[in-house]
Amino acid sequence: MQLSKLQTPLLISALGVVFGDIGTSPLYAFRETLHGLAITSENILGILSLIFWTFIFVISLKYLLLILRADNNGEGGVLALYALLRRKKNNHHAALLIGISVLGASLLFSDGILTPAVSVLSAMEGLKTISPNFAHLIEPLTVLVLLLLFWAQRKGTGSIGSLFGPMMLIWFITLGGIGLYCILQNSAVIAAINPYYALHFFAVHQFKSYLVLSGVFLVITGGEALYADIGHFGKTPIRQSWFFIVLPSLILNYFGQGAFLLAHQKHFDNPFYDMLPHWMSFPMLFLAAIATIIASQAVISATFSLAMQSISLDFLPKLRLIQTSSSYRGQIYVPFINIILAVCTILLVLTFKTSSHLASAYGLAVNLVMITVTFLVYFVAIRIWHWSLLKSSLIFIPFLLLDAMFLIANLRKLDSGAWLPLLVAFTGAIIMITWLKGIEYLRQHYFNAGLDLDEFKQCENITNFDAICLADPYDKSGNSFIKFLSMCQQKPRLTLILNIEITDQPYEQKLNQFALMPLANGCYRLTIYYGFSQNINIPRTLHVLKKTLKLPFHLDLSSAIYFVEHAKLHITHKRIHKIFYWQKRLFGLLINNAATDMQYYHLPFSHTVIIGNYCEI
Repeated sequence: MQLSKLQTPLLISALGVVFGDIGTSPLYAFRETLHGLAITSENILGILSLIFWTFIFVISLKYLLLILRADNNGEGGVLALYALLRRKKNNHHAALLIGISVLGASLLFSDGILTPAVSVLSAMEGLKTISPNFAHLIEPLTVLVLLLLFWAQRKGTGSIGSLFGPMMLIWFITLGGIGLYCILQNSAVIAAINPYYALHFFAVHQFKSYLVLSGVFLVITGGEALYADIGHFGKTPIRQSWFFIVLPSLILNYFGQGAFLLAHQKHFDNPFYDMLPHWMSFPMLFLAAIATIIASQAVISATFSLAMQSISLDFLPKLRLIQTSSSYRGQIYVPFINIILAVCTILLVLTFKTSSHLASAYGLAVNLVMITVTFLVYFVAIRIWHWSLLKSSLIFIPFLLLDAMFLIANLRKLDSGAWLPLLVAFTGAIIMITWLKGIEYLRQHYFNAGLDLDEFKQCENITNFDAICLADPYDKSGNSFIKFLSMCQQKPRLTLILNIEITDQPYEQKLNQFALMPLANGCYRLTIYYGFSQNINIPRTLHVLKKTLKLPFHLDLSSAIYFVEHAKLHITHKRIHKIFYWQKRLFGLLINNAATDMQYYHLPFSHTVIIGNYCEI
């Protein structure tokens, strides 16, 4: 690949968003592989060889060459894969796909809690290396940084996003430079590129070597972001960033840490900070803090996007979404999710206290996310790419076996923190499945009644306002609005029944975003199509529609009244197929506390009427 063909701006920008997490793993990952091992040439070379080939097989081959091919019109991630597979009619594996997707999405939510905690805490632990007198400051400073980080989310990342890439470029150059300096002091570690040392390590340590894999896996935590963020940067800049900057820098740093340990032949509290010259300790601590904040910011933003996709695909109830940038799509702030992340992250820091304890939980969460993605892409290869079962199995099964080896190693830490992501994922999966079942029940029994215009046509009192009746994805008919207007004996000058259709595409183009159908004199049905990754702003969309297309009616948006529906549930003990009583209680709690359409679709408060819809379940 010629340097002239490098997409430099996107390449550098990707460093902050895509590689922030994996780029901060040298702070703690190598340290975690050394527990219980003697500092010998044989052990260090074996671990470095495992790290090197893990980068090659998992990130370079599986993710960059294979997984990145499975995009949904340029968008990546677990739910983008689910939407891609959902397009197939007569899908006999629908329940399995929903289960895998829900598990992957729930684990990604737990990743949004764990990453800020372990990253920032590992950076602050550099204070103890500089001086033991600073040890008591680690937790308070970590909590302070996290509070500022989550507080800043409501401001959006647009104003500081341009700094992420250059700052991470400095970080990676520094990582590589320090590592290269240590390697030059003990170049014997270069031999670890030979896979013989990894195989020899397994032969000598046998079962114990599998336990070391839980530490080795930490070097690729954050690798799942390679796929989730292709919609923001594209495949080529991500691949270029990895092969030209990130991979060389990480390998140099890990090999440098190994060279430092071999030169001193003894354990150190934190090899990353201990190998630094003393004069560089404070500058590196500051740079590490910046890098971990950037990594955490990227994960938090990804969690907001995941929440929006989950809402659009009927996995979560409506939550209030705030668009933080008018120039860039996908930059949103979800207040409720931000509060949950902030509280849980700070509790993690105060409970686990060290990044070493948190690393146990962190590795398992990412491991399981990678397995779910591999399974979903395996289905894509068969159903979308039309690969034969034999070809797909020959390619994917070796990667799944590799993932399984890491999973076995990570499961041994269940009693020391690895239970946490499983608990978060289980809780999230229960909420998502319950919401999906509940909404399907309401659609079948309450929301899909046919539209009856007979009484409405007979209304004689024609008013001078336009009515925009928002029949959202839960209730597509709009019949409740027509009944309300008929009961009030009010017939608006124009009645627009507005349907919102969420497609399996991440983003819908403006040209095919609208469909209009006349229903009766002065009454129309307008269907607006949105992708599952789009933030929906109804007034703005109607303004664009009115300005760019010739409509067969005059729509006065300044005085129009929006009518929205809000369901209220009454929970009974009657038996419902596949829905337990406790699920009905949970669903009632979710729907009664969900954001109203007025909030979710950004409708004007002073021109919106909410109509209650009583449902029994």
